[in-house]
Amino acid sequence: MLRLVGHDDPRVVAVSRALRPQAWRSFTPETVARHALGALDHHRVMELLGTVPGVRTEDVSAATPADRDDERVPMLVEFLATCHWRTFTVVGVSRHLVSVLDTCWREREWLDLEAHWLRDSDR
Repeated sequence: MLRLVGHDDPRVVAVSRALRPQAWRSFTPETVARHALGALDHHRVMELLGTVPGVRTEDVSAATPADRDDERVPMLVEFLATCHWRTFTVVGVSRHLVSVLDTCWREREWLDLEAHWLRDSDR
């Protein structure tokens, strides 16, 4: 089940800011996914750099789209293929994309945990 993150989640804001000036509704699902992931990665890097004393984050370059072969792209493309995302607002599509990634991450963590339990039960 997809639990939507808040519209004020900093990751949603980052994706929205990256998509808003673009003609994002005319993008392919892959292009939307790549731009969203690039914005999320950039946001995370900026968060991390902000914790380092003396680092000037204004010198960091702008976000660039994620690579085509990024393993997260198909997850987002699959989601976009199942809904009428072009009817969403930029915040709406951003919320959904961040929420899809969160859900995939939680599912991956559970699979890793279950695999660990299975390995331990074999001992």
